[in-house]
Amino acid sequence: MADKNLELARKVTGGDARLTDDAFAVVADPEIDIVVELIGGYGVAKELVLKAIENGKHVVTANKALLAVHGNEIFAAAQKKGDGGLRRPRSRVASPSSRRCAKA
Repeated sequence: MADKNLELARKVTGGDARLTDDAFAVVADPEIDIVVELIGGYGVAKELVLKAIENGKHVVTANKALLAVHGNEIFAAAQKKGDGGLRRPRSRVASPSSRRCAKA
């Protein structure tokens, strides 16, 4: 788990989770299969999601701003990593609005 505030993250997790203040270390970690983006916005979130896809991670986000502004680029990256669609788990980007964005 990555959080800028490690002290708060330790309290929330009860110390039972691996913690870092470097989200990019999480997406680079070969032991991590799924990345859940909860950053919000579309600056760092975009970089993180694209790097996770590049590294073959499953990505889950409900970040409507990110998908509204950069959805086409993100879905194209996921398709390029997979077999031309969003069917393979290693190239899936999921969100409540992903179906709507994929049709755009």
